[in-house]
Amino acid sequence: MEKTYYLPSGKLLSFEGFLNRRPRVRHGAYMEYHTSGKMRLQESYVLGQGQGPRLTYYPTGVLRRREQVAPGQPTTGECFGPDGQVVRYFPYQQMPVYPGDTAVLLRELQQNIKYPHEALIAHVQGVVVVKFLVTTEGRVKDIRPEPPPANADADLKRVYGFLQEEAVQAVRKLKPFVPGRLDGELVETVYSAPVTFSLE
Repeated sequence: MEKTYYLPSGKLLSFEGFLNRRPRVRHGAYMEYHTSGKMRLQESYVLGQGQGPRLTYYPTGVLRRREQVAPGQPTTGECFGPDGQVVRYFPYQQMPVYPGDTAVLLRELQQNIKYPHEALIAHVQGVVVVKFLVTTEGRVKDIRPEPPPANADADLKRVYGFLQEEAVQAVRKLKPFVPGRLDGELVETVYSAPVTFSLE
């Protein structure tokens, strides 16, 4: 199957090949275009995984990146400046980084929580996974806790909403991240982190 997307102006935005509609699994060519109509990204997928060459371009049409992608293998390639000259290689996608490291992030989440009274009384423990956006300034927004696990017991389900509220508050108190990047450009990035509630 193939799907083509257009901008309101009628210019081509992207093209993708995929195996089925739900869930959509990319398979085959994937291309994105700048608003000018020039190619921005060209890559291939096999059963949902990037495989083969990945090429990206500046809005002027100058090659920005040429790399080889393979599942389970380090990505190799080279990057170019707007003038076409080789520059130091950098990863295509760079996730946001919390000051310190992930261990510091998890420790600060633990320090930021106040155990909900309802969960204390019920002696309930658990983990709430929270998804949020890290903005191009490194701030967190659109904080959304995941629902309780399908196999959660009745006590956990009864007080899970209180744990979710406290997990959201813990994320709000985090320091700014170093923002994520896509092909060197700052981008808003979806991030998730577990907030653990333990009585020990």
